[in-house]
Amino acid sequence: MRGHGYATEIAQAGVEAALMHDPDVPVIAWIMPHNVASLRVIERLGFVDYGAWDNPSGGGVHRVYADRPVADFLAVSM
Repeated sequence: MRGHGYATEIAQAGVEAALMHDPDVPVIAWIMPHNVASLRVIERLGFVDYGAWDNPSGGGVHRVYADRPVADFLAVSM
């Protein structure tokens, strides 16, 4: 079932729900660098790559994507 856009559609719905809940908080995606499909989905949604960060929830280094600048937000939340 690859290539039908289901993941992008679901991710977009999640972003919209997050923004309705609290529009002042950036939507952040922590993605494992080897997860190419997820990286493509988040880039399709227009998120910006803010580089590799050590995930504070564990699991090592992830690519951090967000719908707006997050450097200040990440520094405060870590």
